[in-house]
Amino acid sequence: MGRFERIDINERVCKFCNVIPQCVESEYHFMFECARYINLRVVFLNHVLSFYPNFANFEISQKWDVVLMNDKNVIAKTGHYICNAMELRNSIIFQS
Repeated sequence: MGRFERIDINERVCKFCNVIPQCVESEYHFMFECARYINLRVVFLNHVLSFYPNFANFEISQKWDVVLMNDKNVIAKTGHYICNAMELRNSIIFQS
């Protein structure tokens, strides 16, 4: 993502998301907002919600704690989601 390439935050516009024009592509956007990954995200979040029914109401920092640090079952699904979303992302990038 742009941060690692030293691209100014205002120029890190998501190239995959038509729903939120001019949305900054951040890790949070990639994990929880980008419309391109909605089908993958639904499967992932349904799993998370089975362990944390109030997940949708959590603060951003709490969401990160859940998907990255709290529960090995959720962490495994987080890894699957990221891998699958990156495969989709790369297929779109390299198809163009």
